[in-house]
Amino acid sequence: MTGYKYSLVNNRLFIPDSGNLKKNQIDLLSRLYELNSLSSSDIKRKDELLREMFKSIGENPDIALPLYANWAGHFTSIGDNFISGEGLNLIEEGGITIGNNVRFGRDVTIITRTSPDEAELRQRGYMLKDPVKIGDNVLIGSGTLIMPNVTLGRGVVVDQGTVVKDSFPDFMHLAGNPAVIIGRVKR
Repeated sequence: MTGYKYSLVNNRLFIPDSGNLKKNQIDLLSRLYELNSLSSSDIKRKDELLREMFKSIGENPDIALPLYANWAGHFTSIGDNFISGEGLNLIEEGGITIGNNVRFGRDVTIITRTSPDEAELRQRGYMLKDPVKIGDNVLIGSGTLIMPNVTLGRGVVVDQGTVVKDSFPDFMHLAGNPAVIIGRVKR
């Protein structure tokens, strides 16, 4: 898939380009609309669309619809055997990487874009972007919100309704708002 460009000020601060950028985003979103309109029996077309839309997607994806993604998966890489419940929401300019054998409950939101704190930068249209990385064998409970610049290590378990604002190492069990470690996960 063709890459779309931003006017980067530095690695995090950017201004979305005008003109073709919005048209490219609309083209991608038309595929997302088609995906969300499919019959549940149209498995072949669903797989085709997922492979067209996402930056990369592994074997055996099982993404329940509807799926929401402001760039229709263009900035998201997903590993093998990914399962997600309904209502996955990806705000993805900063890039999202999801490992192998990862499971999401329904209504999980991942955000990689925010507005800067400085009013002058917001008024001039600047945005901040930071990636989210999720390791292999991670379980994310329904209603979880994952904020920009978060890395979750291998085997992490996140309870339902958790707000993840910080990164956590391998095999931690998280819960709360903000997320805190409530235990270790057996390997």
